[in-house]
Amino acid sequence: MTDLPVFEKGCDSSYSWAKKYKHLAQSKSVSETANELESILPTKTFLHSHSKQQIHLCITGGEPLLQQDNIVNLFKEFKTRNNLPKFVTFETNGTQKLTPEFKNFFKEYIAKGNEVFFSVSPKLYSITGEKRDKTLKPVYIKEYYELSKQGQLKFVIDNCQTSQNELDDVVSILRQYDIWYNIWCMPSGALKEQQYSIARTVSEFASQKGYYTCARVHTYLFGNEIGT
Repeated sequence: MTDLPVFEKGCDSSYSWAKKYKHLAQSKSVSETANELESILPTKTFLHSHSKQQIHLCITGGEPLLQQDNIVNLFKEFKTRNNLPKFVTFETNGTQKLTPEFKNFFKEYIAKGNEVFFSVSPKLYSITGEKRDKTLKPVYIKEYYELSKQGQLKFVIDNCQTSQNELDDVVSILRQYDIWYNIWCMPSGALKEQQYSIARTVSEFASQKGYYTCARVHTYLFGNEIGT
């Protein structure tokens, strides 16, 4: 599969947002989506029949919390199949308010011993060019934190002081809202060559601040291909 173009600004996964790739997006029913997800599981269930380990479901995008009703219906479908995942991560930019239906369903899900993990990645102006009043919604992120203390704040930064200072500023704002997810720093770039060029500097910055560093592993394995 051919690589996608890499843009200087904005999300590096251009497939997830660029209008020119809209024709590649698929629209399926909840049942069809459940069938497809089960078909790619090694033993067709979220509990691996050999290792007896739970397979972690990660829902990403685009912005998955635009589809809260469909997410709840998907989990209800898995429940009827007796194949409900025990662990789910929502990869979100933190700009979407949670619906009452979503909160009620996942409160019950958590109460039954399952885990909801919010990986919240507010976009920084210095990296994406998007203004803060659009990209930072602390009240909504506080909702996520109140629903589940399992989560992280993940910031894509480069090796420049501007993005590092902006990260600190945003973290300070979120702490004022009593949001205490751990902080992770991820080097920007859709290609491994871009990662190599700044990863060490980003890691040193994170270590100095007491944050964590995470790699964009898929760029090392698959480059900038669709579906990875």
